[in-house]
This record gives sequence, C-alpha cells and structure tokens, in this order.
Amino acid sequence: MDLLFYVIDVQDFDRYIESIDYLDQILIFFKEMQELIPVCILFHKFDPDLSKNKEINQKILTLKQALLKYSNEFDIFFFETSIYDIKSIMDAFSSGLSLIFNKMEMISQLFEELSNNYNAIMIALFDSRGFTVGEYYKPHLHLKEKLKIYDAYLELQKRIVAQDKALYEFSDKFEDGRRFSGLIEVLRFSNLDFYLLFIIEEDEEDLSKTVNLLDKIEAAKPEMENIILQIIQ
Repeated sequence: MDLLFYVIDVQDFDRYIESIDYLDQILIFFKEMQELIPVCILFHKFDPDLSKNKEINQKILTLKQALLKYSNEFDIFFFETSIYDIKSIMDAFSSGLSLIFNKMEMISQLFEELSNNYNAIMIALFDSRGFTVGEYYKPHLHLKEKLKIYDAYLELQKRIVAQDKALYEFSDKFEDGRRFSGLIEVLRFSNLDFYLLFIIEEDEEDLSKTVNLLDKIEAAKPEMENIILQIIQ
C-alpha cells in the first residue's frame, strides 16, 4: 500500500476515542511491516454550517493534537470534508494522490508557465470523475472565487458529456461583479477523457482582447495536449 485515507466522523463525539484507537492499530501494523506510508486523515461531516462552531473546531483541534503523535514516523495530513462541499472531498483525494503521483507537480508547473503566457488566473486538469490531476491559480484568487469557478465547471462538464462536445466556452462573474471567461477542452488519451479548464479575467473595456486570447488558447490545444500526454504517460 502506498497511501492511507482514514475518515473520522466529526459529529460522532462518542466514537472519537474508538476512532483513534483503531487508527493506532492500523499504524502499528504498517510500522511492523516497515511501510511508513503517508496518512491522510479526513475529518468528515464538517458541514459548512459547522465551520464557525467553536465546540466542533475545538474538538477537531484536540484530535489533531492527539494524532500528531504519529508524525514522528508517518507523514500525517489533515483535511476537513463534507458532502455538502464536494470540492473539499475532491481536494483531499487529489492532495493525497499527489503524494504518490509526482507527475501532478510537473503538470502544475506546466500550468504556471501557461498561465503567464496566456494571462490566465486559473488552469486545471480534471479526470472524468472530477479529481484534480493538476492545477495552478494566481495568488490573488480567493477561495470563494475558486469555488465559484469549480461549481460552474461541474455543471458545464455534465453538459459537455451529454452533448458530446470537445470544446466549451462560457462567461460568468464573481460576487464583486468582475467577469471572467472560461474555456473547457476535452483531451482524450486512449479511452480516458480529461478536461482542461482555462479561466481568464475579461477585459470589459475591450472584449475583443478576451476573445482573441481565448482563440489563442484554443489554437494551442494540440501542442498542450501533446505535452500533457508526455507527462502523464
């Protein structure tokens, strides 16, 4: 085994000790087998309405402190997840997989270069299940804005599949009124579909600049597809 995901129900207070005890048994086994694998601990059912709950947050903090005793021998990573925040689950699994799939870092580095070339505020590659294979976003992009983009992508990806499209352009806006344009390109490697997402801020004073930029990104698809294929093969 290369990686362990361990889920703790943060709303089930009565089973906290049992959860830690069971994890302890699992890690003792791996230690005896000399398999010091990365461990991703998901504090699940951390629903959005609980994010400001002081009691829950204190309990999670206490759990983290208790679980850090394993960090001398295992790399421990913590995530708060909820089915009401699908991206929190996707991010946890994508981050975990990145620990054993160093090609994800190579893809993210490529996207950083492409972002500079095309003035994109976000570039991401998803598989057909919605897992993030690699991504890069400008530092000024806030979490709410990333979630806005991700929610739009999930809806549009369903439309792309239903309509069997290879390319989809869209436009939307953030809460502060700033508009952004997006381009989703379907990349097919063997029998697998991947979805390449580009996001750029619209130039509202001269929309032709935005259109021209999207055209350049679209024209570069064959080259980008070839580079990405070489990385993930």
